[in-house]
Amino acid sequence: IMSGNQNQLTVFLLLIVVALTANCKEPKNPLFSIKADVCSHYNAADATIVKLTDQYYPPDHHMVRDSDNKYGAAWAEFLAFKYDISLHVFERSVKGDAFEDFLATGRGGASVYYPSCLEPYKKKKLMSIRDDIEDVYGKSVSTLSYGCGKTDYLEALPEDMLGGRNSVYTLDAKKEDAITWYGENLGYKNNLNFTENKEMLDRAAGGRYYLQVQQGNATAKEAARNVKKQVLKTVQNNGFYTNFMHWNDEYKNSKDSLIKGITIIEPLFDAIRSGFTESSRNSGLDYNEAIEYLYGREAIDSLIVTYFDNNSLEIDIWKSAKRNRDYSRIDTPITISSDKRILNGAMNIELTDRVPSAYIDKGELLLNVVLDFSKEHETIEVDLKGTDKITPIENNLVLSLEGQTSVYATNEAKFVLFRRKKDAKDYAVEVVEREQSFSEKYNLPNLEDGYDYFCGAIDKRRQSTLIEL
Repeated sequence: IMSGNQNQLTVFLLLIVVALTANCKEPKNPLFSIKADVCSHYNAADATIVKLTDQYYPPDHHMVRDSDNKYGAAWAEFLAFKYDISLHVFERSVKGDAFEDFLATGRGGASVYYPSCLEPYKKKKLMSIRDDIEDVYGKSVSTLSYGCGKTDYLEALPEDMLGGRNSVYTLDAKKEDAITWYGENLGYKNNLNFTENKEMLDRAAGGRYYLQVQQGNATAKEAARNVKKQVLKTVQNNGFYTNFMHWNDEYKNSKDSLIKGITIIEPLFDAIRSGFTESSRNSGLDYNEAIEYLYGREAIDSLIVTYFDNNSLEIDIWKSAKRNRDYSRIDTPITISSDKRILNGAMNIELTDRVPSAYIDKGELLLNVVLDFSKEHETIEVDLKGTDKITPIENNLVLSLEGQTSVYATNEAKFVLFRRKKDAKDYAVEVVEREQSFSEKYNLPNLEDGYDYFCGAIDKRRQSTLIEL
């Protein structure tokens, strides 16, 4: 039987042991390190190509519900799935749940459309729009589109607005290269100085396909041929190309003929897709993410990845701001690559908020990392004992139909079910249902007679495809 003092001493010693044990970590011994590189494009892609528009109108919105333009949003998304093209909407107000559902699926992104056609710039108005968009977008918004191309207020924008699209575009796509600059030795910049904030905040689109048809009197085939030419060049020089077209454009040309945008939009998507070879890849980023990626990639000064004997990696990253902007809200992952031998044979990983995805690209390990730009140096730990498999990035997404009940995907994907009345116009599609969780199987609802059905899918790498059921 111990005395009171002995009891107190024993309890004290036990508390010390518990505290020491709680603070103990598995001992790590660094075995070897490999220099890493930051990739020019997300997921080590060859280029970043995005189809842009202003404002998302759901089919029941009063601006479109009484015309064929009510199909515009669904038709654009349908084509984006079919041709594997990223969409981006500059928006001034959230017009119902359909927009949020569209963004959650992942084939399109969003940022601010400031209505400078109608009112002068006010920071409070901009912030209100941005807050509304972020609520449904699910990430930070750092880019905008200037209504009517009025950019006189760009110097008054908040410091964390990193990029802006004006209304200018490559006027003569037959003779002039589009502005596709995406950093030093990437893309084409003409004589523009992209070290200046103005060029980043006041950027022209690479092209405006519809205006070439409506104002330039080109045929859809001719305008599409020019787009393909620009995309080919962009892929060759690893640039960033955008093409802007309102999904609901509907104007007469100089010959007094009405040009309805939804009737000519598919050749635009086909042209963009045709600009990629079988061996080249699009990053899949939207416009907002693409600009954030550019800022984040530029900020990285050096990288090194170290392998430890407890089957883990540490990524050491040194960085510094290269532009007079506020980087603090950037949350787009940056892709770093290193020789896959750093894995030491491991093929699993524990994905986290800091490392949301990882792939093998030939002999390289690709890690997508979310950085803290308030720190000049940070270390990100990667556990190679997790349950998430590191898969080859070249694994193509393929869909197959089993009976009339299920659609199977070769990679985990999100799904969208579209339908169109038999014998209706090609563009007359509607969204029936969405499956917003990643899965290799989608169980179909009951399919009504009198319709043709289509299933689109998009995987975690942003690759999409579409099949007719």
